Amino acid sequence: MILMGHWHFASAIQSLFAVSKEMEEIRLRKGDEESFIDKFLGDDSIQSLCDGLRRNPKQRLNLRGDRVTSSGAKHLADLLRVQHSLESIVLEWNELGSTGATFIAESLKANHSLHQINLQNNKIGSDGAISFAEAMEDNRTLSLLDLRWNKVRSYLRLSSLR
Repeated sequence: MILMGHWHFASAIQSLFAVSKEMEEIRLRKGDEESFIDKFLGDDSIQSLCDGLRRNPKQRLNLRGDRVTSSGAKHLADLLRVQHSLESIVLEWNELGSTGATFIAESLKANHSLHQINLQNNKIGSDGAISFAEAMEDNRTLSLLDLRWNKVRSYLRLSSLR
């Protein structure tokens, strides 16, 4: 058994991708859920993960605390536009910001499988929250949008948007 701290785990993944150009994806487990909690994957690994999820769809994805920024959110948004099996995504404790939130919100106009998205503590401002409110005009499947602990001035309730 090899024990590594979270930072070392992320470095190991990144070095694997750098050393082996033939390795195009993160190996995904069988089943309907993938979880990479606090692995500090970063945006490059998120891109590889999204490539793998296109070929191996999941229902639930947990990327809590994985250093996902607006660049990683763009990769996730591209995935959400074409992959219609994801029902729940946890992205709490990342750094999406309003730009990343807008990428994901825009993708919800084309995605009708996602029921829950947790975006707690992502430095999302009111502009990002407004993007979700606008996306809700085209999306009727999202029932839980968690924006707690962000920089949103006022709370939005999905029930008031429907």
